[in-house]
Amino acid sequence: MTKQEKNTRPEELEHAITSEDVLGKDVIDPRGTFIGVTDKLLLNPDTMEVLGISVDKGFLKKGLVIGVGHIRQVTPHAVLLATTPASQIRGMSVFCSDGTKAGTVEAVVLEESSNQIQYLEVRTGTFGNTIQIPPGAIEYIESNVMLNTSPEELKIVLQQLK
Repeated sequence: MTKQEKNTRPEELEHAITSEDVLGKDVIDPRGTFIGVTDKLLLNPDTMEVLGISVDKGFLKKGLVIGVGHIRQVTPHAVLLATTPASQIRGMSVFCSDGTKAGTVEAVVLEESSNQIQYLEVRTGTFGNTIQIPPGAIEYIESNVMLNTSPEELKIVLQQLK
């Protein structure tokens, strides 16, 4: 369908949100953490479809681009995300299913050009040892990373990956 073929109905325009409704709003992840402030609306130049937003994370911090599929809702006060940006996971504690601490997230390695986790690099102790946690071992990510395996099962999973 070309631009000329798609006509916007007046009732669609009445309920549309404007760039003013999005720009300058706080961006909040599902945990309630402030991520930054929207500074750009990203559009496909051919279809004018909204692709996502650009987020300013503050002075001397690298900005972030968030695709529209990761946005849950735009409210009058904030843009609420459906997923936690991978950049926010670094530094979180990692726990096994029995509550044992497995370590701390040192790095998040993503699939190319996506927010999908390829693996978490987790520091396991004070000697700088790290392990790679595959996404299949992750139960959920909230204020910490919770694994769906016990410490013994985790060792087996990690051995199978070698």
